[in-house]
Amino acid sequence: MSRVQISDALVDEFEHQGAVCLRGLFAQCWLEKLAYGVDKNFADPAEPQPVTRAMLEAYMHRRDKKTRALGADNQWKLTHELRQDKDGILTDWEWWKVLETGLCGAAIVQTGNKGVQFERITYFDRNIRHPQT
Repeated sequence: MSRVQISDALVDEFEHQGAVCLRGLFAQCWLEKLAYGVDKNFADPAEPQPVTRAMLEAYMHRRDKKTRALGADNQWKLTHELRQDKDGILTDWEWWKVLETGLCGAAIVQTGNKGVQFERITYFDRNIRHPQT
């Protein structure tokens, strides 16, 4: 598959809007796998109850095991992890590399006694270079 060229205008839009549409970035087979996984999760949610602070670590391991059972390769390597417990909120930051690609990922999850309060996951490409101005 050829690499998708990301224009300076698209980078500017991302920096101002926080998100952009990258058409053609993923092959159709990956989009179909993603759609299957989303449908499967809605049909059979992984967690019948909120994921609390005490459950977070076990939840992360169950999530990895479940995605593997659905056919994901999970070819990634955790590079950094940081946990902070402050004022009853457990914040977990994780960074990883997707093996054999230039992609990296990062996530932040905040949990309290009532469950996950905030969760964001992002992927980025360390090989993208911005032109010098």
